Amino acid sequence: MRSLIAYGERIVTDVSVPGAVSPGDAIESMACVTVQCIDAHAADPGPHPLYTRTSDGLIFAPPRVARYHCSAAGIVIDADAEADPGEVTGLLLSTALPAVQWVKQRFVLHAAGAALPGARASIALTGPSGIGKSSVLADLLADGATLLGDDTLSLTCERGTCTAAGLAGGYYRSETANGSRAFHAVDRHRSAVSSPLGAIVVLADAMQDNWSIEPLAMREAVEQLLSNQHRPRVPALLGMHAAVVRTCAAIARCTPVWRWRRPRQRAALNAAERASLATVLTNSRTRA
Repeated sequence: MRSLIAYGERIVTDVSVPGAVSPGDAIESMACVTVQCIDAHAADPGPHPLYTRTSDGLIFAPPRVARYHCSAAGIVIDADAEADPGEVTGLLLSTALPAVQWVKQRFVLHAAGAALPGARASIALTGPSGIGKSSVLADLLADGATLLGDDTLSLTCERGTCTAAGLAGGYYRSETANGSRAFHAVDRHRSAVSSPLGAIVVLADAMQDNWSIEPLAMREAVEQLLSNQHRPRVPALLGMHAAVVRTCAAIARCTPVWRWRRPRQRAALNAAERASLATVLTNSRTRA
């Protein structure tokens, strides 16, 4: 078993967790969850629901892969004997670990996050799958940004500040035309295990080579946060609908939300876009 940091807390694990970061000096003071894999078993051919609520959380059971028992204490993985280990790990990262954050009553945003060089707060990039979050994140990291998380961020609001945490040790990006994704590790000093969130930017498609960025009014900001929550079936199963709406409103009150329209297939950020992203972290605005 080894200790790592994921979503701003210590995990003790006997399985690989790409994106989790090596511990620092203060790890013993962090909350702790466990991630462990029990003996593999033969695949059960019978139909099972993808998600099942339990007394302490939920079970996520993708067919012929594994059963992930997710609770506030951590995850127990009961893998199928013939499952692809890469698929077991991929679903741990994409669904089971974020589900633990939902069980802990935190809000999980489908977003990438990074702190721009010299900024005191991070920026979250959200929007539908395939809109370009990973590409923009890669450009920001190439410019010297610090990684907060790739694909999912766990958000908490206290005393008017929204704090975000994720898997800060690396990110996935499509490398080929068939959509296969490769993992890119980042150096430990380029990882932020948690950070105040200075802005949330919702990526949207734009025609041709036009781009624009604009602040969202409170109501639309809340709607966008709700639309981009990660695996919405999980909080719904846990009976969190009212809590999720309240949390989205709290996030939108303390964190500016912007819409950034840019061509989905645009290759790289230009200088004006980079300047605009820096501006949204420093400009305040009044919501309608």
